[in-house]
Amino acid sequence: MIGIILMLFGTLFSEVSDSIGKEEVKEKKESVYTMGFLNLFWGALGLITIGLLRNDFVFSLASLPTF
Repeated sequence: MIGIILMLFGTLFSEVSDSIGKEEVKEKKESVYTMGFLNLFWGALGLITIGLLRNDFVFSLASLPTF
């Protein structure tokens, strides 16, 4: 049950950030490239933070293409 709730929150935040980004691009306040960079940057920062907080950060070169 908690997995479903976390999935719903994750999807909600993703949709909200995409909507805000699309509005900013439409109003010429940021470029598509900036939106893409920020999206990937904050996602990667979140994953690294979770890994470091759990003291279980394992990086494998085989996972690099999907990262």
